[in-house]
Amino acid sequence: GSAGFPSVNFEGSPFLFSSWFNVFMVENYCGRSVVLRNRMRKIVAGCASVCANQTGVAKLNMTTCYGVGCCQASLIPSPTDDDYLEMTPGLDFYEITLSHEA
Repeated sequence: GSAGFPSVNFEGSPFLFSSWFNVFMVENYCGRSVVLRNRMRKIVAGCASVCANQTGVAKLNMTTCYGVGCCQASLIPSPTDDDYLEMTPGLDFYEITLSHEA
């Protein structure tokens, strides 16, 4: 099954996600996949992790994750950050869809 929920909404603020400066990381979410979609429902990042016995020993720091139960992905880049802002309104809103096999 899967579940979706809004996680971050920067609408009306000066902040946004950048394919150049942001990395998507998930720690200890064993046996599941995670997909990030923008406001237009296009996938911008995703990853999956596998853990023995459904327990992870992932380690995170500010730029990378490693170990069992960790997955990391870059946001799908656009040609330039300006194109991101001009051509793709709504990149300040991401939905995380969590999926797993029952």
